[in-house]
Amino acid sequence: MIVRCIIRNPWLILTIALGTAIIGCKDFEDCRTAYTSLVAVDFQKTADFKAIETLGGVTYSQVPKGSVLLLPLDPSADSTTFCFHSATPGARVDTLTIFYKRMLSLISPQCSVQQEYILDSLQTTFAGGTKIITYKLLRDKKGKADVQISY
Repeated sequence: MIVRCIIRNPWLILTIALGTAIIGCKDFEDCRTAYTSLVAVDFQKTADFKAIETLGGVTYSQVPKGSVLLLPLDPSADSTTFCFHSATPGARVDTLTIFYKRMLSLISPQCSVQQEYILDSLQTTFAGGTKIITYKLLRDKKGKADVQISY
């Protein structure tokens, strides 16, 4: 019975085949976002830390030696404090607190909600530390620093 229907209505098969091809080639929404929760901190001299700890108890012991560090912000708070433990024995622990605003936005109904971070201000205990926010909106900037700390 199906074979007879196909033989009598070749346009039906052609319509189904074209419909499948059109749906298969549909350009679906790209749900990737340019926003990030990592803040790039540029220390004006080479930073050498043995550990970086957050007040929430997360410790990063594998700290890369260099001047720019990517630090994760807390997605459930409006500030994150980092404690920097120097590799120099007997050195004091310095802190950096980053204050920011969180904004939720919807890319499209097919994608999930994205969270944007807008840097507000900084506090630091680095000796003689001047601090500059170079980019307020956190986006993937391919190695450019969001914050500069000189000490």
